[in-house]
Amino acid sequence: TLLIRLYRRLDRGADADAAFATALRTAPDAAKRGAIALAYGEALTGVEKGIVTPAAKAAFDVALTSLPGDPAARYYRGLWLAQSGDVAGALALWRAIEKDGPADAPWREKLKSDIERLAREAPRPR
Repeated sequence: TLLIRLYRRLDRGADADAAFATALRTAPDAAKRGAIALAYGEALTGVEKGIVTPAAKAAFDVALTSLPGDPAARYYRGLWLAQSGDVAGALALWRAIEKDGPADAPWREKLKSDIERLAREAPRPR
């Protein structure tokens, strides 16, 4: 995952993609594949300044298959939903993450802030 991130920072997308494919293929178990896919999706999203690209979404889908309850993978699925216009779906998913997560989770405040922002910006039914 470090090599993947380095390639991304150096704008060597093809090398990052190849390293990602190798890492997935050689991962010893589903949990490791999920962690690798999550890290790759986060790197892609970071390069795009918070936009979940199709490649990032595909990585998050792999992560969710391997780690279905992972709050970060679920968060990014919600971000993709919001960016795709499914605000209600994003809010429902993020609220479920908030409900399921530990009260002292370090990501809780950001999630709460994102929920409030998205709810304010959501189009109102007529």
